[in-house]
Amino acid sequence: MFRLIRLFIYLVIMGGLIIAFIRWNGGNKIRWIGRKSEHVGKIVRKKTEIIGEKADQLQEKIIKKEKSAKEMIEKMENLGIIKRDRK
Repeated sequence: MFRLIRLFIYLVIMGGLIIAFIRWNGGNKIRWIGRKSEHVGKIVRKKTEIIGEKADQLQEKIIKKEKSAKEMIEKMENLGIIKRDRK
Protein backbone atom coordinates (compact mmCIF):
# COMPACT_ATOMS: atom_id res chain seq x y z
CA MET A 1 0.00 0.00 0.00
CA PHE A 2 2.79 2.38 0.89
CA ARG A 3 4.57 1.48 -2.33
CA LEU A 4 1.52 2.50 -4.33
CA ILE A 5 1.26 5.79 -2.48
CA ARG A 6 4.96 6.43 -2.99
CA LEU A 7 4.65 5.58 -6.70
CA PHE A 8 1.67 7.92 -7.04
CA ILE A 9 3.62 10.74 -5.36
CA TYR A 10 6.58 10.16 -7.68
CA LEU A 11 4.29 10.27 -10.71
CA VAL A 12 2.71 13.52 -9.53
CA ILE A 13 6.14 15.09 -9.00
CA MET A 14 7.40 13.93 -12.39
CA GLY A 15 4.24 15.18 -14.09
CA GLY A 16 4.66 18.55 -12.41
CA LEU A 17 8.26 18.79 -13.55
CA ILE A 18 7.33 17.89 -17.12
CA ILE A 19 4.53 20.47 -17.20
CA ALA A 20 6.87 23.12 -15.74
CA PHE A 21 9.52 22.29 -18.37
CA ILE A 22 6.97 22.54 -21.19
CA ARG A 23 5.66 25.89 -19.94
CA TRP A 24 9.18 27.23 -19.45
CA ASN A 25 10.23 26.38 -23.03
CA GLY A 26 6.94 27.42 -24.56
CA GLY A 27 6.24 23.98 -25.95
CA ASN A 28 8.64 24.37 -28.90
CA LYS A 29 10.30 21.04 -28.25
CA ILE A 30 6.98 19.27 -28.01
CA ARG A 31 5.87 20.79 -31.33
CA TRP A 32 9.21 19.74 -32.86
CA ILE A 33 8.58 16.16 -31.76
CA GLY A 34 5.09 16.35 -33.26
CA ARG A 35 6.42 17.59 -36.62
CA LYS A 36 9.07 14.88 -36.72
CA SER A 37 6.60 12.14 -35.85
CA GLU A 38 4.22 13.40 -38.54
CA HIS A 39 7.05 13.30 -41.09
CA VAL A 40 7.96 9.76 -40.07
CA GLY A 41 4.30 8.74 -40.33
CA LYS A 42 4.13 10.02 -43.92
CA ILE A 43 7.28 8.10 -44.84
CA VAL A 44 5.93 4.91 -43.26
CA ARG A 45 2.64 5.30 -45.16
CA LYS A 46 4.46 5.67 -48.50
CA LYS A 47 6.68 2.67 -47.83
CA THR A 48 3.77 0.47 -46.77
CA GLU A 49 1.92 1.35 -49.98
CA ILE A 50 4.98 0.34 -52.02
CA ILE A 51 5.32 -2.90 -50.06
CA GLY A 52 1.62 -3.62 -50.53
CA GLU A 53 1.88 -3.18 -54.29
CA LYS A 54 4.91 -5.48 -54.44
CA ALA A 55 3.07 -8.08 -52.34
CA ASP A 56 0.11 -7.95 -54.74
CA GLN A 57 2.45 -8.46 -57.69
CA LEU A 58 4.08 -11.43 -55.99
CA GLN A 59 0.68 -12.92 -55.18
CA GLU A 60 -0.35 -12.64 -58.84
CA LYS A 61 2.88 -14.33 -59.94
CA ILE A 62 2.36 -17.15 -57.45
CA ILE A 63 -1.20 -17.72 -58.67
CA LYS A 64 0.00 -17.82 -62.29
CA LYS A 65 2.74 -20.32 -61.40
CA GLU A 66 0.27 -22.53 -59.52
CA LYS A 67 -2.14 -22.53 -62.47
CA SER A 68 0.60 -23.38 -64.95
CA ALA A 69 1.89 -26.15 -62.68
CA LYS A 70 -1.60 -27.65 -62.37
CA GLU A 71 -2.07 -27.47 -66.14
CA MET A 72 1.32 -29.14 -66.69
CA ILE A 73 0.48 -31.94 -64.24
CA GLU A 74 -2.88 -32.53 -65.94
CA LYS A 75 -1.20 -32.72 -69.36
CA MET A 76 1.38 -35.17 -68.03
CA GLU A 77 -1.36 -37.31 -66.49
CA ASN A 78 -3.31 -37.31 -69.76
CA LEU A 79 -0.20 -38.38 -71.66
CA GLY A 80 0.48 -41.12 -69.11
CA ILE A 81 3.86 -39.79 -68.02
CA ILE A 82 2.85 -39.65 -64.37
CA LYS A 83 0.18 -41.46 -62.43
CA ARG A 84 -1.49 -40.11 -59.32
CA ASP A 85 -4.19 -41.52 -57.11
CA ARG A 86 -6.97 -39.00 -56.74
CA LYS A 87 -8.95 -39.17 -53.55
